[in-house]
Amino acid sequence: MANIRKVIHILSGKTNTFAKSLEQELKKLSHEQKYEEAITVRNKLFQFAFFLDKRSFSEESLGVNIDVDELQSQVLNFLHTHFKKPFQETYRIECYDISNLFGEQPTASMVSF
Repeated sequence: MANIRKVIHILSGKTNTFAKSLEQELKKLSHEQKYEEAITVRNKLFQFAFFLDKRSFSEESLGVNIDVDELQSQVLNFLHTHFKKPFQETYRIECYDISNLFGEQPTASMVSF
């Protein structure tokens, strides 16, 4: 039942509470000189921190404010300088990124200009 409560806390965004409880347990076990158990708790703490680092997204990373006219002129300037063939102005450029997180659940994103 305690594990279920921990999972509920994590999924509801209360990750600091879980991390602090692991840190307290680690200190307690170290103080009691139960080093083997402390190593297990330390590894759980590291794995949890790794999980949070890989799965967390901030609002800033989800959206970017860009001046479209300035970006379009930069793209056209880049294309003119790096390609010798003359070309007509494009109306749309699409860029795709397909990645795979931890070997599961493929993720794709598309950016169009």
